[in-house]
Amino acid sequence: MSEWKTQFLKDDNWKAGWSLDEHTIKSTLLPGGRFDNEYTELGKLVNEIKYHNAKNKIKPLAKKIYDFMKEKMMVTPYLSGVVPTPPSKINREFQPVFNIAEELAKELKIPVLKDCLVKTKETPLMKGIADKEEKKKILSGAFKVIKNDLIKNKKILLFDDIYESGETLKEISRVLHKEGGVQNVYVLTVTKTRTKGVTSRANSTIRDKLRKLFQEIHKDKKLPNAQIVSEWVKRCEQGEDPKTIVNSYVLKK
Repeated sequence: MSEWKTQFLKDDNWKAGWSLDEHTIKSTLLPGGRFDNEYTELGKLVNEIKYHNAKNKIKPLAKKIYDFMKEKMMVTPYLSGVVPTPPSKINREFQPVFNIAEELAKELKIPVLKDCLVKTKETPLMKGIADKEEKKKILSGAFKVIKNDLIKNKKILLFDDIYESGETLKEISRVLHKEGGVQNVYVLTVTKTRTKGVTSRANSTIRDKLRKLFQEIHKDKKLPNAQIVSEWVKRCEQGEDPKTIVNSYVLKK
């Protein structure tokens, strides 16, 4: 815990927020289009759980989060429940954020409130969408409180695995206040993406490789726009396979 680069997350939508550590230490672009990522301790756990279905890592990660909260977050004894961020992929069988939140709630001895907040529409992954106004537009109306009696006038922990721009957390916090009547929202994420990420040259190179890969696999398909490709770059940097990313776009279409 002493080696973590914990960051305090400030925003008008929540009372206080923390990101426990950075997600990666460095990312090196490889010839095949993948990134060789050197992860932080927590970043590696998140990556293994999220992209490699390492369910055996969930309890150890939850215990590390709990130990931080108990030692560093004075509000911890006063929290009434944990609200996990709803996933972008609603139909995914294994939902890492929900599963980590459940184990964390057990450690805290408070309920995980995954049924009080629902996602009302499909949204693209926010990773790589640089325009904040575009993100706000996409997220507007995407969440709804359906059981405000569970959270009204209570202190709630809003939990997510990775903090990038924070736009999703801001929108959820706004909805929890407006529709749920919460007393306070406290945000906690396991990791935070590094601001600089890969270099501009590497970024440009991976964009070209992804476009080429798309054309090789889907010769009859139109190339996606720059915004979509930017999203792909971020997903590559976080450890996803380039072919999986390219194919997921075609499947959604």
